Amino acid sequence: MIESPLHRFRLVLFVAVAAVILAACSDSPTDPLLPDDDEVLVTSQEIQQILFADSESATAGLLALENDETVETFSLHGPATYVYASSSGRFGVLQ
Repeated sequence: MIESPLHRFRLVLFVAVAAVILAACSDSPTDPLLPDDDEVLVTSQEIQQILFADSESATAGLLALENDETVETFSLHGPATYVYASSSGRFGVLQ
């Protein structure tokens, strides 16, 4: 049986995709993205921190509302001009 390069490519692609799908499977009965029963989700209102961006210095940071101090700063690859909140208020997205 003579195999064409296209047939061989499809076979290799199929094996690669099957390997990725099998690697993504877990024998754990719980979803790894969901918190465990003993973990508690904390909302931004409970933490009382605000994400801010400084477009001039290409940095972002977290500001604690209880004492108006910067908790953490992050350097960015480029300036961020907008800060968006997720619908739950738990995540911030910089653009």
